Amino acid sequence: MAASSLRILTIDDEDMIRETIAVYLENKGYAVLEACNGRQGLERFLAKRPDLVLVDLRMPEMDGLEVLARLRELSPDTPTIVVSGTGVLQDALEAIRRGAWDYVTKPIQDMDVLGLAVEKALERVRLLRENRAYQENLEALVRERTAEVENTRRQIMHRLSRAAEFKDNETGRHVVRVGEISALIGRAVGLSPEECDMLRQCAPLHDLGKIGIPDAILLKPGPLTDREWEVMKRHCLYGCEILGPLGSLRDARDWCSEPLPPTRGDDHNPLIDLARTLALLHHERWDGQ
Repeated sequence: MAASSLRILTIDDEDMIRETIAVYLENKGYAVLEACNGRQGLERFLAKRPDLVLVDLRMPEMDGLEVLARLRELSPDTPTIVVSGTGVLQDALEAIRRGAWDYVTKPIQDMDVLGLAVEKALERVRLLRENRAYQENLEALVRERTAEVENTRRQIMHRLSRAAEFKDNETGRHVVRVGEISALIGRAVGLSPEECDMLRQCAPLHDLGKIGIPDAILLKPGPLTDREWEVMKRHCLYGCEILGPLGSLRDARDWCSEPLPPTRGDDHNPLIDLARTLALLHHERWDGQ
């Protein structure tokens, strides 16, 4: 950032010192604001929002320590440099504690000492602001990418839930109703809005395994034989296996006494885990039997 675009506020009750500092900084290309006491300095700060503040400690009406404390409340990112002739170590420590970034003692034998302190403070705040802007941009990018991934996941799950529709028209209409009704039931029993939304997305996948059932059984117009019923029951296992490998297709009752293990490795996802559980156990009775 060019010096000509930066504004510096100098607060000092000694006119000669304040004017000397102002002339030096103006020759360096900075725009300089002046205030003769702490109260006026705060007013100038609020009106002009300078990029850096130089402040004396011993001033009438409001001393420099109070100014530092107020500035830290108003704008903690604005660098402040104490320029004071008190020469007391305790004052310097208290100034730093209240937010001063640097301390230059008066009388200033070499004005370039002040110039270097100003440059260092402005460079530090520039880096801090750039880092914050980078962090904010990165966080915004992460949120955007996360939203894209979530939207893609929702679309995939929606299309999976429609897979059975191509073999069973009744299932296609049924799964949509199940999703909405499941969310309503979830709300009624006190689930959070996020949990209800997960139910709405996952419940339509409960009959996904029907795509693994032979058409002769799935679309049979009449009653199923006992053997056909045994085949039909396996759609629960098929659906769970599609959403995440079980390792072996054990009887669903084996899973009822213990939590369904999550998907393995990088595939672990709460939505998929819930969908697997619903696909596997949706024909179990409400009391688990």
